[in-house]
Amino acid sequence: MTTEQTSTTATRRLRTGMGMGAAFLIGVATFAAVFAILRYFNLGNTYEPLTPLTQRTAGALEMPVLSGAGDTTSVDWSLHDQAGKVVVVNYFATWCGPCMEELPDLIAVAKEFGPRGVVVVAVSLDQDNEREKDTPRETVLRAFAKDKALPFPILVPPADSILWKSSMPIPQTYLYDRQGRRARTILGGFDTKNLRASLEELLKES
Repeated sequence: MTTEQTSTTATRRLRTGMGMGAAFLIGVATFAAVFAILRYFNLGNTYEPLTPLTQRTAGALEMPVLSGAGDTTSVDWSLHDQAGKVVVVNYFATWCGPCMEELPDLIAVAKEFGPRGVVVVAVSLDQDNEREKDTPRETVLRAFAKDKALPFPILVPPADSILWKSSMPIPQTYLYDRQGRRARTILGGFDTKNLRASLEELLKES
């Protein structure tokens, strides 16, 4: 093979490689654009209906409230005390990426629906930092709540809670009706449009 033939072959290979690379990049860009459009217009999400009234079961939730200051065991938040209100319980952790992505929407929902009779609480599944004994979970969460200006309380499961013994995937969000019955379970991140639709339905129930 002559030097000219070798050069021609190398050029063809280079062009082929560049063409494949360009096609790959175009494919990735197209996928990203379609995904963004679906996400923006909520076209990729179908509404999940609430659990029928006859199939709902009473919920039970009571945990210490993490306030801005003071002992976290001094005040307990109880689902039983929220009778007559629609309740949103979001399980999260500050290290959970998807949890942090949906947090702004959860804050917006709390502010929008709070005056209408919807109560929002967040249950933290953050563990104590074993490497930093001077930075316990409560200190981290208080700073987090202040930094994010959370309009709802954070609940901390007690030491003997089954939540610490299970591998509960997060985020998860539970919706309870005015009678304290679980009306919907959302596994993974919630779709804000669907969440609002569910709350509107629950508020219309007697």
